[in-house]
Amino acid sequence: MRYGVYSESQFSGNEDLSLYYGLGFGFRKDNLSFESGLSFFHHDSSPAYIEVFGRSLDITGSGSPNLVLPFTFRYDIPTGAVQTVRIGAFLNTNLALFGFNKDDQRRSGQIQTPDRELVDYQLELIKRNPFFFKTGVHSRIRVFKSSFLNLELGQFFTLGANRLYDFTLAEDSPVRISRKWEGLSWTIGGIFPLSVWERKLVKKT
Repeated sequence: MRYGVYSESQFSGNEDLSLYYGLGFGFRKDNLSFESGLSFFHHDSSPAYIEVFGRSLDITGSGSPNLVLPFTFRYDIPTGAVQTVRIGAFLNTNLALFGFNKDDQRRSGQIQTPDRELVDYQLELIKRNPFFFKTGVHSRIRVFKSSFLNLELGQFFTLGANRLYDFTLAEDSPVRISRKWEGLSWTIGGIFPLSVWERKLVKKT
C-alpha cells in the first residue's frame, strides 16, 4: 500500500492511495537476491483542482489500475542467535505494461457557469511515463521452518511525472496537469522456497 499527501491541494484530507500486489519469483545468492514477476498496481489519485468560473473544479480523481512488471534487488543479513530474522535494504523498479481504465486517457463533459450555462470541457492524456521506483528497508522473519514473512517500509518515487494531461475548457488554451506516483509505502508478503518443495516432491516419487 502506498500513501502520499497531495501537497498542491488547498483542501485538507486529500491524498493519494495505491494498492500494489502480485506474485513473483526470485533467486538468492548468499546475502543478495533478485526478484521479478507480475503485479497489479491500482493508483487512486487525489483530485486536482483548477479555478473555473470562480470556484475550484475537481478534474482528476479517478483510479488508474495497471499491470506492472517489477524488478527488485535486495541485500540482507541474518541476525539473532539462531538467525531467524534477516534485515536489509531493497531497490524496486516497476514498468507499467498497460492500464485498464479508459478514463485515464480521455474524459469529457460539461460544466455549469454561474449564469447556469453549460460549457464543454475535455481532459486528455498527452504523455505517459510507465516507470516508477520504490526503495527502503525490509525484514524477513522465518516461519514454518522454511518460509518467510516479508515486511517492507519504503518510499515510492519517480524521475518525472507519470501522467501529463491537458485540460481544455470551451475554446480556452489547455491547462497542463501533471501527476506523480510518489509517497510512503508499506508491504506485507510471504516467501516460499521452491527448493524445499522440490526436495519434498522428489522424496514422494
